[in-house]
Amino acid sequence: MKLLNIFSKKAVMISSGFQDGNAAYKRQDYKEALRSYNLAAEQGDVEAQYKLARMYLNGEGVLRNYKEGLKWLRLSAEQGYLYSQNELGLIYQEGKKVSQDYVEALKWYQLSAAQNLKEAEFNLASIYYSGQATPQDDIEDVDWASLTKELRLKQSQFNLGVRYYKGNGITQDYEDAAKWFG
Repeated sequence: MKLLNIFSKKAVMISSGFQDGNAAYKRQDYKEALRSYNLAAEQGDVEAQYKLARMYLNGEGVLRNYKEGLKWLRLSAEQGYLYSQNELGLIYQEGKKVSQDYVEALKWYQLSAAQNLKEAEFNLASIYYSGQATPQDDIEDVDWASLTKELRLKQSQFNLGVRYYKGNGITQDYEDAAKWFG
């Protein structure tokens, strides 16, 4: 029972550190966000690791540091965090501060897409369709062009929903937003 209490307390501390980091980030207190995310990330919180990676990669509240950002992003991705996996795929596909590696990008997209992340499914379809990671003729029974077209259509519909929801360039309308999100 004592061991269970220790794990419960640790889980609450991790959650608290991540939540504190989010609150600080929203009020643009990047120094506090960095401290809170780092605390939770060191304790194994994959979301905090992802947020910390993004801060280092984008230079938010800290000098841009790709090595440190990639370290946290990879750690989170290796623990199965779908957003980290997708972003790592993008980094390898584009060759951002790493050697461009389509096979590595494909691996991370596949892991993220397996968790139903739509952006990863789109990226996966695109990389297959382009033949960058594997020759197109090695892919059987999948119409990647149709899948890519369908995912682009879904992304466009989602973007339109966001415009209606926020009223960006059009009259704000939550009902229309819901229709396009649906």
